[in-house]
Amino acid sequence: HSQWQQVSLNALVEETLVLVQTAGVQARVDFISE
Repeated sequence: HSQWQQVSLNALVEETLVLVQTAGVQARVDFISE
């Protein structure tokens, strides 16, 4: 049970990191294009 929680937590962290990176890249592109 705890192992499944760890797996889902890791997936959540990875998804969050991807979203943060995507937002960071988008912000950088917007900043450069101004």
